[in-house]
Amino acid sequence: MGLSLSRPVQLFRLRPVAELQAEWRHEFARKSEAVSATLVGGGRFATPGRDLAADGLLLGVALGTRLTDRLYGGLSYSCDLQSAGGATSHSLNLRIAARF
Repeated sequence: MGLSLSRPVQLFRLRPVAELQAEWRHEFARKSEAVSATLVGGGRFATPGRDLAADGLLLGVALGTRLTDRLYGGLSYSCDLQSAGGATSHSLNLRIAARF
């Protein structure tokens, strides 16, 4: 379940769209299983799985704009907070897209 708000803003001669996001995630099947594998030549091993977080919150902010008729640019940041073990991940993305 989430919420996304966006609005055009004036920035110099550009008119980028600013966006804020918030998303709550709930994992119903939290239990994970071990992964076992066999290597070529007969070596076997198993890696224990890690139980997933029950709840998580994804927060994000983005700014994107059309630079020309064919060129688009954008920058976004997101932070994923998880309840189990206090795990956190961050993501910073730069996007340049061309239409042809």
